[in-house]
Amino acid sequence: MIFELVNDYNPPKVYIVIDQSKDVKTQQIQARIEKLIAFFQFSTSVDIIRPKSPQGIKQIFDFGLNRIFQEEEELIILEDDTIPSPLFFDYCDTMLKRFALDDSIGCINGCNLETSMQKDAYFLSAIGLPFWGWATWKNRWQKITRDYAFWETFRINEPVYKNEFLEEFSAIFDLFVKKDKSWDIRWTMFLLANKMKTVLPGANLVTNVGFTHEATFTNIPNSSFSNLNMIQDTKESLNYELELRMEEAYLSKIKLLINDVARRK
Repeated sequence: MIFELVNDYNPPKVYIVIDQSKDVKTQQIQARIEKLIAFFQFSTSVDIIRPKSPQGIKQIFDFGLNRIFQEEEELIILEDDTIPSPLFFDYCDTMLKRFALDDSIGCINGCNLETSMQKDAYFLSAIGLPFWGWATWKNRWQKITRDYAFWETFRINEPVYKNEFLEEFSAIFDLFVKKDKSWDIRWTMFLLANKMKTVLPGANLVTNVGFTHEATFTNIPNSSFSNLNMIQDTKESLNYELELRMEEAYLSKIKLLINDVARRK
């Protein structure tokens, strides 16, 4: 289904990043995926990117995006267990153009965790998790470093937040520095440390169907964040002129998601 939605959008080019694996079962699944890609009639050229050695969940996004940004200036990114609304791509295009020269914006996120369903609106947040369907620019992504020196500097220079929500998240991120398990938390920390906000839609435009036993971080089949509602069949052209004030409501949702993921097996 995700291939069909991408085809309907008709992007200039499609990049598909597939990690290497030493696990035989994973190799078999990847082989089936590559057959599906070869069989599907994409409306544009497709470039399959694979590293020479296994990168793992922590580094495959760095590898893939760094490779693609050698050729592109901006990207719309979807994980394989997500389904975007037909409006998702137009929303990303609109926001990529609107904030291209605004360095205070780090990226665009299509999932608002069903915080609201108000079309033709957007809001800004200092934390943009989860990045299930999102977009960014080369000149933002290339600023991130692999180590956490940026976070250590940030915490020394700004040890206390006036915003209680952000202070709670900072304590969580302090613990993550030692674990260093995924790319998206590091990206979130980088944006926060550099005072770059994430643009989010007033109506949810991405849902995650990957809350299964096989998932890496979302193996919570009964999660309330599985299969979120989103705007579906519409061909509207929206301007996204209304800026909502709902960052705290969204941060509350992210805290619930983090607690949900923390109870996974």
